[in-house]
Amino acid sequence: MLLSARTASASDWRYCYAGSMQDHRFYVSPPFPAASAIDRIEEQWLAWLGRQALRYETTACPRGDDRSAVEDAVNAAIRYNAG
Repeated sequence: MLLSARTASASDWRYCYAGSMQDHRFYVSPPFPAASAIDRIEEQWLAWLGRQALRYETTACPRGDDRSAVEDAVNAAIRYNAG
């Protein structure tokens, strides 16, 4: 869905998240190299959330300095969910 076949530069790594305080849920995508504009990426993420019928109050697709930074952020979200 959000993955690009092109090689990403350092500033092109992202992940997306959505959170629901009401449902006590936090959804996070895997890291991906982003070749599209942020508006398009967010549009795709919102469409995916809609297809899954997931409720959320917050959402974003932050950028990391590199893949490792994005993976660290995703892993922190996973640890948060586990707690």
